[in-house]
Amino acid sequence: MSWICPECGREFSKKNQDHYCVKPRTIDEYIAAQEEPLRPRLERLRSVIREAIPDAEEKISWSMPTFWKGKNLIHFAAFKKHIGLYPGDEAVTVFADKLADFEVSKGTIRLPHDRELPEELIAEIAKWCYMMIKTERLRIYPAARSQMEAAIAGETDEALRAAYKEMLEGCLQNPDRWEWYAMWMIDLKDGTHIGDLCFKGIDPNGITEIGYGIKEEYQGLGYASEAVGAVCGWALRIPEVTAVEAETDPDNLASKRVLEKCGFIANGKTGEEGPRYTLTH
Repeated sequence: MSWICPECGREFSKKNQDHYCVKPRTIDEYIAAQEEPLRPRLERLRSVIREAIPDAEEKISWSMPTFWKGKNLIHFAAFKKHIGLYPGDEAVTVFADKLADFEVSKGTIRLPHDRELPEELIAEIAKWCYMMIKTERLRIYPAARSQMEAAIAGETDEALRAAYKEMLEGCLQNPDRWEWYAMWMIDLKDGTHIGDLCFKGIDPNGITEIGYGIKEEYQGLGYASEAVGAVCGWALRIPEVTAVEAETDPDNLASKRVLEKCGFIANGKTGEEGPRYTLTH
């Protein structure tokens, strides 16, 4: 039997279905429409997300408070017993270990009112959503600590294992700049992991270095160029970044083609691996 709200006249399949009789136009209006005891908690959640991704815009989307930057990044909504946080399916999967004590479902995290907000985790998830880069075929994002630890444990190549360890150490030493030291996962849209890339911090002149690799069975299909081009575009939109550099073995013609296709130009210098290339604005 359906239920009709006596306030707005809308019909629902469940009695006393949570809804808004008047659609809020701003996050302020949304929070003001909630029960008074819940408002400070919602404001705090809002502040945590805003501090994590300060240049994201606030809006209402799907009748929920939303943070937006060219796309919807993360939503939240109030319910009787919890706050729903909606970072999307991929984020819930990436942070599964840290979310083990919370009820989750597809793209949803439930934050019960009788527990303190996990502010550090919320900020980490919000920042991850902000940095997720999507291309026509790929999903590229900074790995969480658990993913990096898994990569280290599963890597049999000692050189790569050492490189992954160095990345994780850089992240732990610079937690506020995680993305500039972390392994970035390169996944297909269906979640298949096909490679990774990384930056090596940002030097005092605003120059960062990028390294990248695609699993052998996925090479020759343009994935490296697609990933490197997208991530370098993201990096060069960061105000403090003046250039992205890379180097490659002179015999690695495929890697050289990737750099040239992405707009890198040989700068006349030679690094440990070979000639260095630079990409600027």
